Amino acid sequence: MVKSAKDYPYSSVHAHLSGKDELGIINPNHLLDLVDDWETYLRLSQSDKVDELQKHARTGRPLGDSGFIQKAENMLGRVLVKGKPGPKRVDDQ
Repeated sequence: MVKSAKDYPYSSVHAHLSGKDELGIINPNHLLDLVDDWETYLRLSQSDKVDELQKHARTGRPLGDSGFIQKAENMLGRVLVKGKPGPKRVDDQ
C-alpha cells in the first residue's frame, strides 16, 4: 500500500510542499533552495531509495557512500562491505 503525505500529519513534507511550516518547527526554505519542486522530487525519487533501503535492510549492511562505510568499519572494528560469494579460501601453511 502506497502511503501519501496525508498519512504523515507531523512530517516535514507538508512544509516542503507548501513552502511554509504551520507548526513552526522547521524552516523549509533551506531545503526548498536545493529542490525546486518537492512534489515531483518526492514522487520520482522514492521508489529507487525504497528499493535500495530494503536491499540493505535484508543484508544487514549499512547504506552509505564508501567514506561512510569505511568510517563505520573503523569505528566498529569489522568488515561491512560485501565480500566475494562462496566458501572462504583457506591458505595451506
